[in-house]
Amino acid sequence: MSVVPMSRAARAQPYFWALQDAGVDVERRLAKAQLPSSLLYDPDIVIPCRTVFAFIDRVARKDGIENIDLLGAERDGVRNLEPWVRDFLLGASTLKQLLDRYCRLARRYIPYRRYTV
Repeated sequence: MSVVPMSRAARAQPYFWALQDAGVDVERRLAKAQLPSSLLYDPDIVIPCRTVFAFIDRVARKDGIENIDLLGAERDGVRNLEPWVRDFLLGASTLKQLLDRYCRLARRYIPYRRYTV
């Protein structure tokens, strides 16, 4: 049995907004791709990462939008993190403590890399 990486819709929403800023009717495109339009509005929907990010990439390429990854990252922020991650990071009282916490989280998600402050 293969594993399908899943994430909250909040991870994809900044990219949807970047597409909308570029003039794409994202709601219509989601319907055409048989994806729920609620992905635009409900950050807590759990979605298959590959499916949604492949959709974003396909739409951006078709519409000639370059650097969708950078445009989406500009719209992303701490508010879109899962609540427990946001609380864990924002509970730091110093920059050093924040960076230490970030490294601990990063090791959970990508254990084969080394993170140090």
